[in-house]
Amino acid sequence: YRAEISYLSGQIEVVIDMFKAAGEWEDTLFIVTSDHGENIGEHDLMDHQYALYDTLLHVPLFIHGRPFEDSESDDIIQLVDIAPTVLDILDIDAPEAREQFQGISFHPDTTDNREFAISEYMAPQPSMEALVKRVGELPDHIRTYDRSLRAIRTDQYKYIRGSDGSQELYNLWSDPDETENVADSNPDVLN
Repeated sequence: YRAEISYLSGQIEVVIDMFKAAGEWEDTLFIVTSDHGENIGEHDLMDHQYALYDTLLHVPLFIHGRPFEDSESDDIIQLVDIAPTVLDILDIDAPEAREQFQGISFHPDTTDNREFAISEYMAPQPSMEALVKRVGELPDHIRTYDRSLRAIRTDQYKYIRGSDGSQELYNLWSDPDETENVADSNPDVLN
């Protein structure tokens, strides 16, 4: 995995160097992000399946171009927020397109801030049936992953609810690695 990241980083540098060599870098809006992260042993999982932890959801977002020069942000942002932000950066009105967007611009001049992010894991991939075909009978504890998941994340908390009725709540301020489920001791937060 580290080799893949290193290779990708090198390829991004090649593209940036091409823009710089052409004298276009300063006038280029360049965005790098990812659709998901990976579990590499975190939460006793491998790959990017069966969960909605930040190891999968908190992905890099790099933006080069005015007005994002030399700035960092810990704001809650979703990938659907990129399109309206690009329109704002390029000063494109496009009201018909904006009406269809679900995202909120995170342009530095915007006053709207996202209060929470939502995510959903529709169904196990591969399915339990596919796993049985590949590896044979599964231990019972593997079947606990045979569910869909929905999550809502604020600055402080992440709540994950499974279609099987499971609930997880993490206080991200005190437990950023999401290791201690505090759902039972925080009914006020769940409500």
